[in-house]
Amino acid sequence: MGSAVNNPVTSEYISTLFAFNATANATAVVSLPPLPNVVSENIPHFRSISLGFWIARGSRDELKNEGGITHLIEHLLFKGTKKRNAKDIAKEFDEIGAEFNAFTSKEYFCLYSKFLDEHLTKVLDILSDMIMNSRFSNKDVNLEKNVVLEEIKSRNDNPHLIVTDLFYSSLFSDHPLSRPVLGFHSVVKSLTRDYISNYYKNFISSNNTVIASVGNIKHSFLLSEINKYLKIPANLIQKRKKITTEPRKKIVLKKRDIEQTNICYGTTGLDRNNEDRFILSVLLNILGGSMSSRLFQEIREKRGLAYSVYSYHSEFMDTGSIYIYAGTS
Repeated sequence: MGSAVNNPVTSEYISTLFAFNATANATAVVSLPPLPNVVSENIPHFRSISLGFWIARGSRDELKNEGGITHLIEHLLFKGTKKRNAKDIAKEFDEIGAEFNAFTSKEYFCLYSKFLDEHLTKVLDILSDMIMNSRFSNKDVNLEKNVVLEEIKSRNDNPHLIVTDLFYSSLFSDHPLSRPVLGFHSVVKSLTRDYISNYYKNFISSNNTVIASVGNIKHSFLLSEINKYLKIPANLIQKRKKITTEPRKKIVLKKRDIEQTNICYGTTGLDRNNEDRFILSVLLNILGGSMSSRLFQEIREKRGLAYSVYSYHSEFMDTGSIYIYAGTS
């Protein structure tokens, strides 16, 4: 179960999914409940299929007293259902040689698998069971909370990630986007089984879910199989709190007894629907996105001041972030 931090899926692709804009070779269907929206692209010369359940719920949808609950739910979906325990889930995927995982970001959650085309029905059965019938037992909740708390400790031991969290905390102030996806130790520790279970009842809806698939797959068959295994309610989804204030200039310092100083310098960027985001991506790549970039050549190659230096852009529904990172003595 990974986080979104190192996931290769681009924000452009995510925005395409949630806007339901199909490419020329894709099929897009906006279905009525109990089916979610289904997007697929048939590539007949492939023998494999990649399929994901994308849910428009992330850490920005959480209140302060429930920060990290989405990421904890991500973990708990792998702990067992009414008819499969955690080992059964892992074993059934392994028996067909399928990759499977999940990740959580600030704005969405994804449960996905990659497998041979002949195993589509089996994978849909397992993933649907995980989405619809996870148990969230007291034992599993307490066990997985400890796992997540260790994950938070691990993140807090990484100066690079700490300075990134400080940047977002300063950039978005009291807005939910300011908080880390993993949540804070005290909040995660306080979450109860009943609270998590009640939260999950309104977590997924046919209105906020996309099933996306690419590979040797016929769209009509995909729809029929989804209809067999998945019955998602059309829950009323609470509207997200939008960004309403511009960030002020801030300098945030946090002292730690480590070898390097980690620097993060940035501001707000473009939202994921802004057409200029592609231009911005090119500019940031020139600035610090590769070994031939301006920052890499000047700071590392010419001056030897840092091992790691780069520029980066994150895109969200209604805003974005741009920052430059470097670690130096």
